[in-house]
Amino acid sequence: MDGRKNNGGHSTKGYAGRKPKEDENRIRGLSINALETIYGSEEAAFEHIAEQAKDSFPHLKLLIEYAYGKPKETKNINTQVEQPLFVEDEFPYDKLSTEALKEIADIYNEIERSN
Repeated sequence: MDGRKNNGGHSTKGYAGRKPKEDENRIRGLSINALETIYGSEEAAFEHIAEQAKDSFPHLKLLIEYAYGKPKETKNINTQVEQPLFVEDEFPYDKLSTEALKEIADIYNEIERSN
């Protein structure tokens, strides 16, 4: 028996995709409350991050992303075009054995007959 019937189905069932808006709002509210509890206000929390940013690049990056938005992500996609191994006129037929040439001729003749 292979055991596939016991694998539980899709592990992401019901959890895939974006979180519900009410979950996002609840988490946002908890975050703001935590900032206000620890720093007194959201403004004081950002001022603390700005102080840390003087000596810490991650803090500076976070602060700039909140202030100006995250920079647009760019991706370099390189596509490779397939090139033939041999250009038709330059194929080294003279280096092939007689048997190989005969096999190529047979294949070519089969293709010609099928068309």
